[in-house]
Amino acid sequence: MDDYDIAGEPPGTATIEDSVIVLEPTPTDDPNGPLNSSKPRKILNFALASFYTLATFVLLDIATVIWVQLNLATAIWQAKMNTTWELLVINVVNGLAGAVSEALVQMTIVDLFFVHQRASANAFYNFMVNTGAYLALVAAGYSATAQGWRWIWWWTSIMLGINTVLFMFAFEETNQSLPNPRKYPTYPLKSYRQRLSLITRTDTPLLATLKRPLIILTTFPAVTFITLVWGCFLSWFSIIATMQSTYLAMPPNNYNSSQIGLFNLPPFIGGLVGAILSGPLNDWYVLFRAKQHNGVFEPETRLHLGLPSIIATPLGLLVFDRSESPSCGTDSPQFLGLTNMFIAVACIATAMMLSMILMMSYGKKLRRWMAGRYRGIARAQPGSRRI
Repeated sequence: MDDYDIAGEPPGTATIEDSVIVLEPTPTDDPNGPLNSSKPRKILNFALASFYTLATFVLLDIATVIWVQLNLATAIWQAKMNTTWELLVINVVNGLAGAVSEALVQMTIVDLFFVHQRASANAFYNFMVNTGAYLALVAAGYSATAQGWRWIWWWTSIMLGINTVLFMFAFEETNQSLPNPRKYPTYPLKSYRQRLSLITRTDTPLLATLKRPLIILTTFPAVTFITLVWGCFLSWFSIIATMQSTYLAMPPNNYNSSQIGLFNLPPFIGGLVGAILSGPLNDWYVLFRAKQHNGVFEPETRLHLGLPSIIATPLGLLVFDRSESPSCGTDSPQFLGLTNMFIAVACIATAMMLSMILMMSYGKKLRRWMAGRYRGIARAQPGSRRI
């Protein structure tokens, strides 16, 4: 393999293969660093964060609330609700609380895993999303039919109670702040209690912390791109769930809760196949491509395996429409409205998926253009690593 200097490359370009896998980002000498954690500790931390995501999507899809500090109480509250205003208030908190899991897993992946492992970690995250959004609704349907609708929230209360206890005693802080080398010539190993600290102090002002995500979202094209794509996919989740619960219960189908729940098995199976394609296979693919390019990894390479979704996503939405619309009657206004809506959604999905080609073509140029701003923001992060 020829030596290749990536010093002049934009952030994101990295060497990950040089006869052996090169660890990127490079771990520090601090034994407390999350990248230096043992494999069992990494698995436990990531599993807890992923379980939290599963619970979030289970409960969002059955209109309940989850937040680490509020989850148990609000789930019990929803199980006992009796008025419309309670449902509205709960769902306001629901939206705020559900956003926590969106950030928690991604932050954990960045803290714990190397570049060549991150697609697999994200695939497991997406698998948990699919499990919560689709497979759990199968169980919820049977529970609602056999035990009554309130019991789906009592079961979530039990699950969230277990999740809360596990977080309290097993979820470690993964934010790394390097000790002052003058004060600590060697890195002191943190105790179990220190690793589970509820509060991590930082020198970054609160206002700057709150502003940073908005700045990153609006000024970095790659972040804007993936945010729009992910947001669209979440909206497809909502559309499918809403349409099923609304129209499958109507004549001539008249399906009950358990029967409607079974309709979530096909998208779960499709999501499982997608997780394999976008995860372990994607990690293998970027290593394979890196070997062919002097061991250098380019982030845009990961988009190559997403090209089938340009066809699969809109096609799946249109096929779903064909299965739903007949329940409205082929000559009814509902049929025409539902069909037109799915055609519009499929067009939006196609446009979003085609944007991958633009990112594959111009992503590196955009990264180079924004390199100075990126490095400035990254250096301001507590415990920032080499970039």
